[in-house]
Amino acid sequence: MFDIQGKVLKHVRIGHAQSPAIGKFRMDVAGLQLLTVNYWRNPGIISIFDWDGNLVEQEEPIHTGSPLLPVNWKGDGQEYVLLSGNVREGGMVDGHLRRVVMFPDDGHPDLAAYTADLTGDQRTR
Repeated sequence: MFDIQGKVLKHVRIGHAQSPAIGKFRMDVAGLQLLTVNYWRNPGIISIFDWDGNLVEQEEPIHTGSPLLPVNWKGDGQEYVLLSGNVREGGMVDGHLRRVVMFPDDGHPDLAAYTADLTGDQRTR
């Protein structure tokens, strides 16, 4: 973590981290959380940090990197994390990195994904 001037505030060695996301993934952890995924040597390991840069959760839900898009699925403020649209290894995980949503095998594409509030009700889909 670094401040607005670029001064390093905290350095945690978790590997080649990419796809950072900020959201309210854990309701039991104060403030927003930051998560990222390892893409090199040990791909798929997701790390979640609290607002102060402390590691609060780490797991490997799938053995590959993912875009890690925040999704306010239920509309209650807690966000899930979209792994991908893949019916076998995709879906969404919660702030404990447990799979909570799987997608149907209906022929939808799974190589690209994006989340947005399409209906104006604060839920992303």
